[in-house]
Amino acid sequence: MTIVEAIVIISLTGCSGKKVDYNMETENINTKAGSDISAFDDSTKWNDSFAVETSDKSVDVDISADITLPDCKSMSVVEVQNIKVGADFKKSMIEAYFGDSTVYYHDIPHYTKEEIYHSMEVVKNEIAGYQQEIDAGLITEEGVSRVMKSENDLLEQYEKAEPSALDTREKATDYTDCNEYLGYIGNVFCELRFGIAEDGSLEYISAQPLKAGSEGTLYDDSEYGYYGPPSFAEEKGVEGFNGGSTGGDTTSSYDNECALSKDEAIKKAEEFQNKLGMASQVYIGTSDYEWSAGVIEDGDDTVKTDDKESVIKDTAWGYIIDYGEGVDGIAFCKSLDFTRNMDIWETLDNYDDFMPYGSSSFIVTDQGVTEFTVSYPVDIVNESKNVELLSMDTIKEIIKDDMTKNSDQYDFTQNHTYNNLKLGYIRLKDASDKDKCTYVPAWCLSKQDKGYDRYPVYVNAIDGTIIRSDDLI
Repeated sequence: MTIVEAIVIISLTGCSGKKVDYNMETENINTKAGSDISAFDDSTKWNDSFAVETSDKSVDVDISADITLPDCKSMSVVEVQNIKVGADFKKSMIEAYFGDSTVYYHDIPHYTKEEIYHSMEVVKNEIAGYQQEIDAGLITEEGVSRVMKSENDLLEQYEKAEPSALDTREKATDYTDCNEYLGYIGNVFCELRFGIAEDGSLEYISAQPLKAGSEGTLYDDSEYGYYGPPSFAEEKGVEGFNGGSTGGDTTSSYDNECALSKDEAIKKAEEFQNKLGMASQVYIGTSDYEWSAGVIEDGDDTVKTDDKESVIKDTAWGYIIDYGEGVDGIAFCKSLDFTRNMDIWETLDNYDDFMPYGSSSFIVTDQGVTEFTVSYPVDIVNESKNVELLSMDTIKEIIKDDMTKNSDQYDFTQNHTYNNLKLGYIRLKDASDKDKCTYVPAWCLSKQDKGYDRYPVYVNAIDGTIIRSDDLI
């Protein structure tokens, strides 16, 4: 029996196998709401208050919570597993991105002599910079010990690769060991990277044009081909700003120079996802890809080119299109992503065990998909749709009952007013298989604080189980 089947079948049994007690204070609660989200009423708040006895005092809990429902007709239970990476997988991704282009190795053992020498110089300068700040008392050696170790380890890799470095790049013929590759998108030299965990699970795939400039951040005067807005082709200091998820559709104040419309760009991104085999991605939003040109001098917004002063220039060229792993039109990372729970990061010692919810971002320009990042993708193993959910009244009573009976599981160092009750998806670990996990419908009662869920209470919306942090992954 799969996890999905088990969760659906034992709809009144908790994750620990204990029967959920619905005879808390009333026998008149309708425990089932059915599978239709419209059965839940989000037009009124949940207003309540009650006292909770802790080990040393009585705490007043106030609830004045808005009800937030997902924008879907029904919900599902989705079992997923990590993607294991082999040579064939990497080959398919490389062909999807580079097409017919010749592809070259680009991990450190395959760097050219020029790349090795340049990289060694950059790392040595960074190490020297940290040491100068330590000597000047601006930072402590302990404070930068981790980054210094990383820099020294990197320098050691460069020094190890130096004796065998070649003058020219080596064509890729085998994809077993190398995780970084180069090829052309049009006339622009681009790099594709695979991030792979020690157990062989895929953590990310990222791709972007190689950058020029002493700091490796600018695109102008690149020996690898100019990449940027057509109007900036003769400018200096050309730089694109592509950080962060849009969270929705946004439009730049600048006219977009891209030859493609927004709809055409989204279609390109979807076609590219199909090549990658990313079928479980849910659209989140699109924003214009903004660019600037110019080198700021003397602390002002001017740039000097051929002894002539001109202001920093800005424009938009291309689109950033964001997606998330999801189902029923709901992206998990925009649902009950418990990594947005500030209290988990403040109290857990094993936060390194938690992984972000899967997401992806595709940048489409005149050349098609030129940059992209896919983070923590998974394969769907099983899916059960239109699952029946408990009524909201039942969920409310379960929350109150657990708070009063298990007060030691909550942070009651101060009185709390909970202001949001949200239905969404949360990710549960598989006790028997670390490569699998399951997304289930769940309610979260929390105090919204600057975009974070504070003091959350998670309840499985199917079986009423209180979900603890140990159940999450």
